[in-house]
Amino acid sequence: SLDKIAALLVVLLVFKAGFGILVDALRVLLDASIDFKTMDHVKTIILTDPQVLSINALWGRNSGPFRFIEADIVVKATNLDKAHFVGRRIEEKIRDGVSHVDHILIHYEPQKKDTRTCAERNTI
Repeated sequence: SLDKIAALLVVLLVFKAGFGILVDALRVLLDASIDFKTMDHVKTIILTDPQVLSINALWGRNSGPFRFIEADIVVKATNLDKAHFVGRRIEEKIRDGVSHVDHILIHYEPQKKDTRTCAERNTI
């Protein structure tokens, strides 16, 4: 009777270990999304930059132990060099604030202006 109980405990331990390995393997194969808490932290990091006006889209996925983050942001920068600098600064802040980040892709768009040309208004 004691042998049966010990065997059952061994079976349960093997099953638990195998299930953990299976779940980790599926995460790698399926590129599981990053948890909401981490993505909210990334969003906060991006929005605290004074040159960022808004976030159009934010994606994150896990591949094994590594994380991949993509952001589509609107910036106040008036030229490409300044926008690129803002993107690099945000990348550094994300890498400092979030562990295991392998790749960050930031697409930046300029602030939309409310002005229109005379041709667009059909007036002179």
